[in-house]
Amino acid sequence: MIIRSITYTIDFKKLEDNKYLLLVENNIQKIVNSYMKNGQKIRTVRFNTIPLNEFILGDPEEFYNRLRILSKFSNTIGVRWFNISFDLQAESIKNIDVISNHCYKIIKEFNNSFVNMIVANEYINNYAVKKASNVIKNVSLLSDNGIDNFRLGASLNINPNTPFFPFSYSDTNDSFSLALETTEYIIDIVDKTFQNDYMKLKENIIQLMHGYIINIEDIAESISADCGIIYNGQDLSLSPYPDENISVISLLNKLGIDDFGSNGTQFMTSYLTSVLKELIYKSKIKVVGFNGVMYSLLEDKLMCESHNKENFTIDSIILYSTVCGCGLDMVPLPSDAKEEEIASMILDVATTSIKLNKPLGVRVLPIPNKFSNDMTNLKLDFLANTRIPYVKHIHINKSIFNIEKFYVKHNL
Repeated sequence: MIIRSITYTIDFKKLEDNKYLLLVENNIQKIVNSYMKNGQKIRTVRFNTIPLNEFILGDPEEFYNRLRILSKFSNTIGVRWFNISFDLQAESIKNIDVISNHCYKIIKEFNNSFVNMIVANEYINNYAVKKASNVIKNVSLLSDNGIDNFRLGASLNINPNTPFFPFSYSDTNDSFSLALETTEYIIDIVDKTFQNDYMKLKENIIQLMHGYIINIEDIAESISADCGIIYNGQDLSLSPYPDENISVISLLNKLGIDDFGSNGTQFMTSYLTSVLKELIYKSKIKVVGFNGVMYSLLEDKLMCESHNKENFTIDSIILYSTVCGCGLDMVPLPSDAKEEEIASMILDVATTSIKLNKPLGVRVLPIPNKFSNDMTNLKLDFLANTRIPYVKHIHINKSIFNIEKFYVKHNL
């Protein structure tokens, strides 16, 4: 099994302190070395932050000075990406407007940045949802192929310390979280042990993965004790990696689904989620993030192929978000999709996330000068391409977005 990412929370207040930066570099090296000595392959190391509302609303010039330091420091020590988060849920309309403008600016000026806009948690801030859709549309015009929205997400009911970008933020500086690549490992278990007995397969997966994730945990706790870095937990989500043909859809096919989008997809998704949840319960490890089945369209080649055959729609993905792990993720949209239409999609997923008390996110990519059924042309090492789905060009009444606090749950 591979560690997909080590996500380290860097203290934004201390970025101008060279001694602190050296400490961070040493901490990251200790984490990496500890796992490499154990024979682990590590794909990426990343930085995230606590929500930075007070910094951008206080002194924007100082904020960008520190952001430049972070960007340069990341490049210098080989950290490919950093993620900046803003919690818009409880902010005023005025502050949401200000922060949203900066979200666009950060994506535009720093090509190694991700931005996380937190728009729902205890309740949905409908105005923040509308502004997030406005930023998505504006960011889509930064390039010819719409790739920049890969680095922008709307977070919905997501807890701190999630390692998966762009839905990542933290509540503790100088801490770290791990995202594991479980998909290929579980596919191997299916290939070797599955004989159409789903309950036995569940037992096999839990038994064979148990020792591995405990070992990951023990190393993390040892690092934490030795270096004084807080270990937040690991995310076991089944996620794709197209550059190596690692597909969640391949796993579904091996378990008896003809293709993604066929009847039974919802059930099999729930089955896989239950495997992960029982594994977590029995192992008693620290977990953060989604810990579910990730249907991330442009990151899964087989999902793209199924989509090209018109086996499912955007509505299907929103439906699967009731049992899957990430929501509406990496879905291309036609350039004529309206802001209110995108915002309405976010509201639907946000409602599911709060009603079911599960973390979800929305990351969509309007493609400039492309329309439904056109092909995307994204050129990034771990992205696939697919046709652009049909959108209805109908949406909720615009006045709903004037509501600052909408409570989905009610105590009656």
